[in-house]
Amino acid sequence: MSTKSFIINLPIITGDQDRRRLRKSFSFGCNLQNAVMGGGWDRVLQMRATPEWQATRAMPKGRERTKAFRDLRVRFRLSEYDFHADVAKHRKASGRGHLLGINEARATRKTGGTRSMEPILLQTSEADAGTRLDACLARAIEDLTRSAAAKAVEDGRVLVNGKAPNKSYKLTGHEQIEFTPEEPAPIDAVPQDIPLDVVYEDDDVIVVNKPSGLVVHPAPGHPDGTLVNALLYHCGDSLSGVGGALRPGIVHRIDRDTSGLIIAAKNDYAHQFLSAQLADHTLARTYECIVVGNLREDSGTVDAPIARDSRDRKRMAVVPGGRRAVTHWEVIARYPGYTHVRCRLETGRTHQIRVHMAYLGHPILGDTVYGAKKAVPGLTGQCLHAVGLQFIHPRTKELVSLTCPLPEEFTAMLRKIDR
Repeated sequence: MSTKSFIINLPIITGDQDRRRLRKSFSFGCNLQNAVMGGGWDRVLQMRATPEWQATRAMPKGRERTKAFRDLRVRFRLSEYDFHADVAKHRKASGRGHLLGINEARATRKTGGTRSMEPILLQTSEADAGTRLDACLARAIEDLTRSAAAKAVEDGRVLVNGKAPNKSYKLTGHEQIEFTPEEPAPIDAVPQDIPLDVVYEDDDVIVVNKPSGLVVHPAPGHPDGTLVNALLYHCGDSLSGVGGALRPGIVHRIDRDTSGLIIAAKNDYAHQFLSAQLADHTLARTYECIVVGNLREDSGTVDAPIARDSRDRKRMAVVPGGRRAVTHWEVIARYPGYTHVRCRLETGRTHQIRVHMAYLGHPILGDTVYGAKKAVPGLTGQCLHAVGLQFIHPRTKELVSLTCPLPEEFTAMLRKIDR
């Protein structure tokens, strides 16, 4: 005997106050899920970066392998119980149970956060008292500059305790902040006639000497005028589609204010072949830089994990449990107060050389993120140049070794510090 069932959809009649409460509840749910899942994914990445996980993965299938994976999941808090504990932690940190705190907002944005137009809810604490609102927002929300935060306040996209503040508002430490991101402008990578310094090119790959100041691919804040726009003009349709519509052909990246060699693939086969070399560290990248101070040794290796800086989401930092990062370095020349250094990447983490040199106590000259905040006259960015690139050609399987000279501002700085 079967029981008949049916569903009735009933509209919810709400007033303005109810709608505000529902919106806050839904936003909290989204933020809570993203914060918890983001933290869990961080632990997954940390686990996968360990030698134990690599060794367990290589074990033959069976009870021992299953037990080893189970022990690793317990060690890195990846059980259902741990996720329930994370939920409780975030709810407690949210203050009144329906808002995330500043730290949780950072975690949310790191993992993609809420969708573009959904509000981000923040709860300030006494530690934030006296801080300007725009500075607090820029610190808490990844990829949000202080000027963009100030514009959001002026545009009325920021509410403090439900009211629109003035742009110079200073926090008391007990506010509920609602920030609505700006509707992102559609980005479409289009060909642009931007000069390229082509070091090597054939039917499969192209290697370019990128100048400092040139962004690699389009992104919010840099919709055009990038290396990708230049490559589309130069190569036409002959770029790999593996990287997606905004990153055609791009195998690896270098920072906007770093100059030097970067390789792009002209077809999917070449892209996958080069990406495999990048993954197994056989695609060799060599850099030269000028660091502040004098290194004690003539050479060395920095083997220190890197992750997002929890205090400033725009920076990376050496963090226990971060992704493994290895940089080999050697001194080229010594000058009063400075050292000319060659670095070889074994891994390729974001800002890796810049973070590792600062970690040694010798930040790169001109690096205003990890070194002195004041810009160096004569430098458009940090004094860091990708001078060498070595890879196995995807078609011929022959070793290709390429180099490019130091840019003029780099050599000018060497002459200046040699006086």
